[in-house]
Parts: sequence; C-alpha cells; structure tokens
Amino acid sequence: MKAYDGYPAPGARATRIDWAGDEFGPANYQQGGYNLNANAYGFYGAIEEVRFAFRSQSQNYFAAAFYPANASAPGELRAIPAPAVTVKWFHANGTEVGNNNNISAEVIRMYAIGI
Repeated sequence: MKAYDGYPAPGARATRIDWAGDEFGPANYQQGGYNLNANAYGFYGAIEEVRFAFRSQSQNYFAAAFYPANASAPGELRAIPAPAVTVKWFHANGTEVGNNNNISAEVIRMYAIGI
C-alpha cells in the first residue's frame, strides 16, 4: 500500500483542490472513452480521485473513471497521481456506449480531487 504525498498528515486535504459540477457526454463518443486532463479542471498536474453520480440525469447512462496503472517503482514509498483519467460511458444495462453516438445531451454530476 502506498499513499500519495502528504498523506497521512493533519491538514492533508487542505492542500488538495476539489472540483464539483456537471460532466456532459461527448457529441461523438468513441468506445474506450476519453481523457479528463487534470489541468482542464484547474488542478496543477494530477488527479487523485474522480467520482460520478450513480446515473445520468436521464437515468439511461452512467459514467466511470479508469485510472492508468501506477507507474511508481516497487521500491518507491509513495503513489504517483495520474495527470489524466479515462472516462467511459455505459448504458444503464452495463454495456459501453457504441462508437459515433451523440450523448451530448446526457449530464452526470462529477466530483474530483486533484493537486
């Protein structure tokens, strides 16, 4: 188990940046998802966590964040947060949205923590 820099420590959350708002689906979704880049959300270079509401506003879709493999070496004492995560959209039945689908009218609540 490896912690991000600054954890555990009193006030560790005070050094993080929180982002909360709405995430809209893309007009031309491609299977495999798309990147959420840390700097697009006001973070200085890394994303520690992304959470989505259970379902989109229409209740027909949900989104999930996928993190890249941790690139820290086995002897490294800390975890390295990612500069981006991949977001994939799924139908309510659990199948990923197909290529070239316009889901730009779909909106889901998102909460992210970055540094």
